[in-house]
Amino acid sequence: MEITAPRIVAVILNWNQESDTLECLTSLREVQHPRFEVLLVDNGSVNGCADKIAEQFPEVSIIRNSENLGYADGNNVGIREALVAGAKYVLLLNNDTSVHPQFLVELLQAAERYPDAGILGAKVVYYDRPDVLWALGGDLQQPFGRIKMIGRDQAADRLRNEIAEFDHVPGAVMFVRADVFRQIGLLDSEFFLNWEDAEFCLRAQKAGWKIMGVPSSLVKHKVSRATAGKLAMYFGQRNRLLFTSRCLPRWQFVLSVIPFHFARLGALVVTEGLRGRFDLVKAAVLGTMDYFRGRLGKGSMTLVQTF
Repeated sequence: MEITAPRIVAVILNWNQESDTLECLTSLREVQHPRFEVLLVDNGSVNGCADKIAEQFPEVSIIRNSENLGYADGNNVGIREALVAGAKYVLLLNNDTSVHPQFLVELLQAAERYPDAGILGAKVVYYDRPDVLWALGGDLQQPFGRIKMIGRDQAADRLRNEIAEFDHVPGAVMFVRADVFRQIGLLDSEFFLNWEDAEFCLRAQKAGWKIMGVPSSLVKHKVSRATAGKLAMYFGQRNRLLFTSRCLPRWQFVLSVIPFHFARLGALVVTEGLRGRFDLVKAAVLGTMDYFRGRLGKGSMTLVQTF
């Protein structure tokens, strides 16, 4: 590629995950592009891992947040820096991923081929089961506003090797044209964690941009390594309501989404209660309550961590 190649800045968020982040950065060292830079945003880590990462990867720029700003605002810090630096594309990449050396070339070629593609995603497989698909893209399902991930848990080699259009590509790997951020803004900080990627994709789609999955771009993902368990339950329950309230007509949210949510919540309380997972039960109930009382952003995260 010539020196006139577009500038690409990868934004990677780290929160107390030295081992995963080091492995991700090691895989990125194999990526060949003359104007590819990596920006690590340390999201208030308290275990000293940012210093250790800086020692092993001196070529990586590091921004240190004084506190955990969540996935949305943590990434926004890096996105703003990338835009100021003149990036044409911003790559949002989870730190618990490992990339194929050609993954970026495939994303860039697709983006240049389809100038109306604002957000592109990769074929993401499970880290410990690389023959199984975790995600390529998903579509908004009516009437309940669910996101259905196409082909999840199917054999990865069954996926057609053709670029496809979706309503959503997951934030684990999100290749975003800088013009999208300039037009519609950044990730919504009120989500803090979970569902902000879906909301961002639908917001971009409403502004006229296409959302595309690129199956020739391969990434392995450890899947929710940082957010599994009660925090995922809390933010998942709260933000599913927040997402649908933002993206669906009010009447549909009231008549379809809310009854469906409480039916699922009741089933979850029973099943997790029978398993003895009362921490998950409390997190799910509190997440629902916090949506209705407007406790957004970080919400009751500190309380949930004590369950």
